[in-house]
Amino acid sequence: METFQKMHRNDHANDGVPAVQSITSVVVDLPPSCMDFSPVNSEYFIVGTYSLNSNEPKGSEPQERSGSLILYRREGEKLSVISTIATSYAVLHLKFSDHRHSRFAVATSVGTVEMYDLNLETGGKMVHVKSFRLCDPTILVLFLAWAPFMTPELTLGVSLSNGQVGILSFGPGQQTLRLVQAHSLEAWTLAWSLVTDGDRKGNLYSGGDDSTFCEHRKGLIPSVILEEDEGADDSFYDPLNRDRKTHGAGITAILPTSSVQDGGEIVLTGSYDEYIRVVVFLSSSKRLNVLAEIRLGGGVWRLKALHNTAPNGNGVIHFDVVASCMHAGARILDVRRSTEGSWSIEVLAKFVEHESMNYASDARYGFTGDEEGDFTVISTSFYDKKLCMWKFKEALTG
Repeated sequence: METFQKMHRNDHANDGVPAVQSITSVVVDLPPSCMDFSPVNSEYFIVGTYSLNSNEPKGSEPQERSGSLILYRREGEKLSVISTIATSYAVLHLKFSDHRHSRFAVATSVGTVEMYDLNLETGGKMVHVKSFRLCDPTILVLFLAWAPFMTPELTLGVSLSNGQVGILSFGPGQQTLRLVQAHSLEAWTLAWSLVTDGDRKGNLYSGGDDSTFCEHRKGLIPSVILEEDEGADDSFYDPLNRDRKTHGAGITAILPTSSVQDGGEIVLTGSYDEYIRVVVFLSSSKRLNVLAEIRLGGGVWRLKALHNTAPNGNGVIHFDVVASCMHAGARILDVRRSTEGSWSIEVLAKFVEHESMNYASDARYGFTGDEEGDFTVISTSFYDKKLCMWKFKEALTG
């Protein structure tokens, strides 16, 4: 197909890429697993930690895990701990709400989602609000994503270590949860479509350790609905689109873009196979097409967009992404669509001071004292329990 003929592939993306030096670094008490900046004040960010306790489990009891939630503040070139909550569970993921900006959700190692409010007016206090039991406590909640669209209830997408993905909706006095068996192994990640109209509005994407990439209809409605006499059971689920051939290992990161091609949304994926890819499910073929891919030298665990640009007069789309690449450290990427419609990915900078797994990175723009074009990046590493701050200057000509 023409799409594949134009595909940009680069197995030597890190050659000659400048390495950025840290401004400061701190050591965390427990291994950091995730982080997110406050949307109210980006001087503040929360780090979640994960510790596997050394005690041997008894019988069929699950391995005990613990963790913490740590609120940091960036003050110039200094990172200060403002408050800490020790937790009886490990923190797999955390994310602030897109609509209620003081609220953040936490994915736990005991099958729950915990809700907290961050009150910066009282000096940075994290207040527990509510707990939602999703599954058996032996199952881990691996990832969560707030729905980007407004609804009367707050809505979260969730993915679990048993391969299920689900939608949790809750409001005053009510709660609904729908779970489906989307993957045969751990469902590492999921993301909501950013398309705001048409059939794909409200769709979900998920990726699993089974190397499968799925697109799910709004509400997780199956693509094929079996009647009772056709052998339907609770375990049967058929998503809108499914691909098992594109990724060479488990899918660990999904970043939708809102750009549409032939009825399908352009999506970035990261995988244990060390590649980041630009992919799309084309409506005409129902196949997952790869439009660009590069190898980053480490498993691509997380992808976060620094900003997006709408198509200019020539149809060019450009945005920067920070990638957490496990044992290879962090990367800053330029992803763009050319005037001719072909996609490319370029590594602009790398951060390699981490001495173990980089599972979390995030960046913010426009801090007081920063120069124009400066992004401040916070990245973490797991076993050496390190938190690093560094800067990247965007090319303002993009």
